[in-house]
Amino acid sequence: MAVLLVCPLVLGSYLVSVLNLIAIAAIGAVSLNLLTGVCGQISLGHGAFLGVGAYAAALSTIHGVPFPAALVLGGLAAALVGMVFGVPSLRLKGIYLAIATLAAQLIL
Repeated sequence: MAVLLVCPLVLGSYLVSVLNLIAIAAIGAVSLNLLTGVCGQISLGHGAFLGVGAYAAALSTIHGVPFPAALVLGGLAAALVGMVFGVPSLRLKGIYLAIATLAAQLIL
């Protein structure tokens, strides 16, 4: 964690941008691994929910919300949208869940 805190001070803006993209992809990969690897379910709409959280966080920082609070708001927005699509999909499994999450991604 200390190395990550020092990186923006030592590295240039391009490398910090690349590290940010790597961290975002890692968050998406870990969450998909949790759903697929641990629970055994298939989700094709993961990117949409990640995008909703990112959009909500970016929109709130544009309107003057501090960055840590914007991260929390982005997570809450993604959770809320996930619940809107998730509650009707609770009884689905296998390919039917994959189709429902793909439809959610296309809608979002």
